[in-house]
Amino acid sequence: MKLMPLLILQFLCMGYIVFTGPIVTSNIVILSFEVFALFLIAWTLWTIKFDKFSLLKQSTKKSRLVPKGPFVYIRHPIYTALIILSTSWVYSRLDIPRVLVWCILMVTVVLTIIYYENILSKKVSDFGLYKQRTYRILPFIY
Repeated sequence: MKLMPLLILQFLCMGYIVFTGPIVTSNIVILSFEVFALFLIAWTLWTIKFDKFSLLKQSTKKSRLVPKGPFVYIRHPIYTALIILSTSWVYSRLDIPRVLVWCILMVTVVLTIIYYENILSKKVSDFGLYKQRTYRILPFIY
């Protein structure tokens, strides 16, 4: 499995969702989820320090766990935020094409997470223990 096609498909799916519906909704509940997702992205980037963030770094000798910030609870907070944002946007204007694209996005997210976790389990010695203490995406669910 290659990483680049999954990432390209994720960007295309998010682009479709963004350009075919509202980004900011008038529904206060959905808006609160959007704000929470943006906060989670900012918190994650702050935790890992912006300069160390890369989608494409697959394996480096400097791979390490970041056991602070949102990583204390979930292993993939950026993907958690992406799921919350995309779900909010699709829900704010439900139609069949947007739901189908969202489903494709969810499959690519899960495959990407599996890809990253396979690499981390080989490169980071204490990743197995970290996996036992945290959830992949949603606390208490998955």
